[in-house]
Amino acid sequence: LKATLKGFRVILISDIQETPVIHLAAKSFAVTVTDWSTQLHASTVIPITIDYYNLKVSHWEPLIDPWKFSVTVSFIF
Repeated sequence: LKATLKGFRVILISDIQETPVIHLAAKSFAVTVTDWSTQLHASTVIPITIDYYNLKVSHWEPLIDPWKFSVTVSFIF
């Protein structure tokens, strides 16, 4: 199985000021899953950016520089 996702976005909103606080965005990525009957193996690499909203200047600023997050999972049944 190979699935391609266009990405996702998560925005955390402050309940005190009701303004956005953290913005996490992932660009397009693919998930590959093989042999899920006996020896499951799944892997993906997700390009992620994380920004925070600076209230003092009313502007989004990078919290973490863009990086790639890799996940590999293996199970033997």
